[in-house]
Amino acid sequence: MWTFFLPRFDVVRQVLDSGMLGEVRSVLADLGEYFDPAGGHRILRADLAGGPLLDLGTYPVSLATWVLRPAENVQASGQAHPSGVNGQIGAVLDGRAVVHTTLFSDTPSTAVIAGTEGTLQLPGPFYQPGDVVFSPAGGGPPLTYTEPRTGHDGLHFEAAEAARCIRDGLVGTSLRTLPDSVATLRVMDEIRRQCGIVFPGEQPDRTSGRTAT
Repeated sequence: MWTFFLPRFDVVRQVLDSGMLGEVRSVLADLGEYFDPAGGHRILRADLAGGPLLDLGTYPVSLATWVLRPAENVQASGQAHPSGVNGQIGAVLDGRAVVHTTLFSDTPSTAVIAGTEGTLQLPGPFYQPGDVVFSPAGGGPPLTYTEPRTGHDGLHFEAAEAARCIRDGLVGTSLRTLPDSVATLRVMDEIRRQCGIVFPGEQPDRTSGRTAT
């Protein structure tokens, strides 16, 4: 998840670790892009496990599970796309995080982390390089971290961390741990189950409601 290696997210990490937000109570994260049904994009192809969840949706879900830790209760629903894939999903995690992803529209694609002492806003697209805005609870002047919005040019930060880990003989990084990835995947599997999303090569498991290969 290249997003977690960006300088922007290092600022988010520092704010969370400092306690500036107080007790974090809510995460709101959205990522939506319009895809022309006639365009033939891979995300619209059912044979390639298309749909937003395993692509766009990984970003809001991973943000929520990282900030709030593993979710115990997931409530999700989705809508089909004319191409035959799932087209839109909304989910609530433990009543504290609201995540949304869609192929139907260009949405604001912003994220908010709200606590008892302040709110952190990530203007869209939140998963790319960009600003971080801290607003104290009850008003007061905001604090803003600004960096150029360079889109996917920020991929090199993840590559640099991978090189550092290899040099130091490490098999993982604290910037994106294996438990973080597993927590994200478990939520996504439950969203899939509730939305009835079955990918090629899978069959519904009628006893548990899950999918089996």
